Amino acid sequence: MMKRFMILAAFAMALAVSSVSASATAYYFTPNPPDLNELTHQEAYRWGINLSIPSTETITSASLSFRKIYDWQHESNRLYCSLLNNKPGVPFKPLKVFTDNEAVGNYFNSWAWGKTDLHTYTNLSTNPTDITYNFTPGQLTALQSYLSDGNCAIAIDPDCHFYNCGIKLTIETECLHPPSSIVPEPSTLVLVLAGLAMAGGGRFLLRRRK
Repeated sequence: MMKRFMILAAFAMALAVSSVSASATAYYFTPNPPDLNELTHQEAYRWGINLSIPSTETITSASLSFRKIYDWQHESNRLYCSLLNNKPGVPFKPLKVFTDNEAVGNYFNSWAWGKTDLHTYTNLSTNPTDITYNFTPGQLTALQSYLSDGNCAIAIDPDCHFYNCGIKLTIETECLHPPSSIVPEPSTLVLVLAGLAMAGGGRFLLRRRK
């Protein structure tokens, strides 16, 4: 009987712990216009992202996706993608377009308030293709830091003309519960108490029969 009691108690405690496991949240962002003016060679784009992450959450993953992107003709091409930190006290606008007159290289290399290169695509196909870039751990750390004031930007500079059907940034966070803050839900506590009461009642009846 004691063995059954211990098993039941352990099961009840497992339910209590599982009820407060970490929860995940996903945030999705798209620019306006969604295709960033078809990513023309003559322009560079700075796309502002507003996201205030609660102190109880941490970023676990992020990705930048392009839907059906392709080079308009067979030629050497590059697509620079970067992450920018805003100047202190000056949040980025939702979208700012710069004219770079088809200059070679990343237009945002001279940004002075924090820049992290994400990825440079080279020689993209003339066939429409869905591509997704997943941030590295170091880039996730930079993203978390840049968003400490609720604002950062995705910078994209096309060294060619890239048609596409939309761009999306996805950020996933996880809510962490330190052990000291774990409090079982009321329904879980009811299960725990009921289980312990049943086990204790069974032991009492067994003693009376003896």
